[in-house]
Amino acid sequence: MMTPTGWQEAMLGDVCRVVSGATPKTGVADYWGGDIRWITPNDLSKDRSQILREGARSLTRAGYDSCSARLVPSGSVVVSSRAPVGYVAIAGAELCTNQGCKTAIPPDFIDSKYLYWYLITAKPDLEARASGTTFKEISGKRFSETRLRWPDLHEQRRIVDLLEDHLSRLDAARSYLATADRRAGLLWAAGLSDLTLPPAAQELMKADPAVLGHDSPPAAKLPAGWRWARWADLGTSENGKPFSSGDYQDTGLRLLRPGNLGPKGVLTWRDANTRFMPNSYRSSHPTSMLQPGDLVMNLTAQSLKDDFLGRVCLVRKGDESLLNQRIARLRSTGVDSGFALAVFRSRLFRHYVKSLSTGSLIQHMFTSQLDRFWIPVPPATEQQRIARAADILQADIARQVEVIRLQGQRSALLRRSILAAAFSGRLTGSASGLSVAEEMIGA
Repeated sequence: MMTPTGWQEAMLGDVCRVVSGATPKTGVADYWGGDIRWITPNDLSKDRSQILREGARSLTRAGYDSCSARLVPSGSVVVSSRAPVGYVAIAGAELCTNQGCKTAIPPDFIDSKYLYWYLITAKPDLEARASGTTFKEISGKRFSETRLRWPDLHEQRRIVDLLEDHLSRLDAARSYLATADRRAGLLWAAGLSDLTLPPAAQELMKADPAVLGHDSPPAAKLPAGWRWARWADLGTSENGKPFSSGDYQDTGLRLLRPGNLGPKGVLTWRDANTRFMPNSYRSSHPTSMLQPGDLVMNLTAQSLKDDFLGRVCLVRKGDESLLNQRIARLRSTGVDSGFALAVFRSRLFRHYVKSLSTGSLIQHMFTSQLDRFWIPVPPATEQQRIARAADILQADIARQVEVIRLQGQRSALLRRSILAAAFSGRLTGSASGLSVAEEMIGA
């Protein structure tokens, strides 16, 4: 990239004083808890504010004197140099850092906020020049070699004002998109429950979820023609079998694993989550083969918070695969499989899953617990209507979510383009600057 007319360019270390950090011995209590502020990459990752005044820990004078950490003044720009590379903050007070940070102390002719945004923009370059096997790290020497371009101080501050104005608008738009995405998820959950559950069953979501697994059916009265039935009376459920990772191949028969269960009831076969077994397993393990129309449900999760425990998907044509032991196969024998999918994706089933918490770090659900779940079952024609309506609802919500995703993607591209325009001398004004950035999206 050419240096804009009237700007200067040099290595960062020739313009700013670059300071590395250090850590006192962690086992010496006298080194910790003093009044000397001390920052780590973890502090930078947890507090993404532009100005950072303190970290989770602090040093005593003895701790500071025991290591090679050096205090830097307020206005210095701190950058994480590992785990990961590229978090940036301006020191809001005198502080020091550990060895996972590099700090650039700018001279009087470099504005701290200009340097802050410049180094945020330089993150891909910093990552590219980092090295290491366990984790990537950029050394003090490599960090000092970062190319810095700058105009006069007045122009720096004008660029920062324009940049922060544009980015604040994008941040507001991103917040709006995140809210819209959450609302789409809530609309799906509410709409699916309204489609699938009569009012009496929805009222059970206010009750103890354990009643949905009791020996006797819930007392909630259902509409005429509906009945309460346990899953064990409507279908079968069985665990998959353990398969050795030593049998994994680059191609062959797909092995269904928890990561393949998507959040929208659809199986996903991304390369990162897909494993293959020998094709001979198709005949040697016929009872573990999944067929179109089967439901599959995840039986383990790290917690109950992300709805991963009990996540269910429908096996469609082209999804044929081998079932492993952490997933249950559900086959409908007395109920429409599309209706069963809707029920297991409803808030009523999520409510029941809450009663299955073991209190351990890893949550488990057993097929015996699944078999005990009471389902409000309508007549067959109503089951089919509900299944069709649920598919239509999902398609409508999916279209909304895709629009939100594309707008979020465009917002991210525009953000990067605005930053690139700012430090190439092309962000010349509010309207024209945005036009330049928008043109750069397709560049």
